[in-house]
Amino acid sequence: MIKFRHIIEELHVARLIATLLNKYNMLKKFHTEYSILESKTEYITNITFVQNAFILNGCVGIELLDMETSLLKHLCVDENFRRQKIAERLLKKALTKVKTKYIIMNIRHTNIPSLTLASKLGFVVDSYHKRDNYFILTVKKGNLHTC
Repeated sequence: MIKFRHIIEELHVARLIATLLNKYNMLKKFHTEYSILESKTEYITNITFVQNAFILNGCVGIELLDMETSLLKHLCVDENFRRQKIAERLLKKALTKVKTKYIIMNIRHTNIPSLTLASKLGFVVDSYHKRDNYFILTVKKGNLHTC
């Protein structure tokens, strides 16, 4: 039996996701609640209730690229909530939702915590490319030789 239910408007959650991504993910694109709602990315969030307010302290996006491949993107945890396994729980939840044969993530080569977590969850480096002054590693889960 569920004792409590929290009602949060979709637009408010989208605003919280945009704020989190803009603050921590070093993306070239500035996100708004509308860009989040209009994107084809489905987000899994970690929201807690602290001092009479809802705090979105982590998220990960799932985007279907084609019938066989999903992209996990925008994995982000607020710096005040890191080292609490939030990212791991978000990724594990995302992996249970993804139904495609292959799953990829693009991770900056300097993002050691994300690379370590991806490796722990069975992802392996598939390729890399240079973007601006850093490298993006593509990690993949699934049969690497037939993709």
